[in-house]
Amino acid sequence: MSDETPQLLASRQLFAQSAVRIHVNRPIHEGDTPLHCHDFLEIAVVVSGRAVHRTIAGLKPVNGGEVFVISPGQWHAFERCRELRTYNCVIGMDLIQRELSWTLTDNSLARLVGRARNQHDILDLKLEDQSLQLCLDYLERLRGLQNGKHPCIRPIQLGYILVLLGELASHRSAVHGPDDTEAAHPAITKAMELMAGELEREWSISALAQHLDLNASYFSRCFTRCTGLSPMNWLIRQRAEQAAILLLTSKRPISEVGHAVGWHDANYFSRRFRAIFGQSPKDYRKQLPTPPLPQAPADWIQW
Repeated sequence: MSDETPQLLASRQLFAQSAVRIHVNRPIHEGDTPLHCHDFLEIAVVVSGRAVHRTIAGLKPVNGGEVFVISPGQWHAFERCRELRTYNCVIGMDLIQRELSWTLTDNSLARLVGRARNQHDILDLKLEDQSLQLCLDYLERLRGLQNGKHPCIRPIQLGYILVLLGELASHRSAVHGPDDTEAAHPAITKAMELMAGELEREWSISALAQHLDLNASYFSRCFTRCTGLSPMNWLIRQRAEQAAILLLTSKRPISEVGHAVGWHDANYFSRRFRAIFGQSPKDYRKQLPTPPLPQAPADWIQW
């Protein structure tokens, strides 16, 4: 394990400056991929093969037809891969925040792009054959476009991304029913960014509301309706998840990990962590170490 905070896989390493912020590839995984997080939205569609998927929720066997929608800041790894063939679709968040910004106000689509409920839940779907084939067709068309020179390539790519998201949202609604939470108000998204950016800060509802120029009670109600969690419970979850990453990918003392995420009392840190993960930070760290993190885009672009 590394002594440092895990390297973020950044979109600036993947997309050329002038490129449309969409990238699709078709990797074949064998063995283990490193535990990693990134600053872009990833849609991973499993075509065939087998693996175990490590996420914040633990380990889960995966095989063909599964789709994982992984929002920025989440971490995951495919382990024990046996000819795991996937399509990986990477979407830069600046694209979602500009041309696709309206998706953040649509209940079903907002759930896919990670701005409703807890944005760090990895969405896991199991597609039927017909739906899977549709998604693979859209992804292959996107892959074929990314090196092309069509004069109208941008709207065509956006169109395929939207029909892909639409197909996934339709499948999720058919299986789980419509999402009855509100799509995130821009102020709620901003509050998430503020807290995630300074986890160690002593945040309060009144301080957040002041930053956003909102009434504290109104802000708290809106946040809870949009995410399913109160602002402070959302912050607790964020701190626990960041602590989990540091425990698995660094050799920092446990007390130092607690300090890094804003929990300065070791006993309090342990209680909060156990409430989220069901075990102490010390026991959580005893999990098998993951492979070392990659250092260059060429090492991780195929994930």
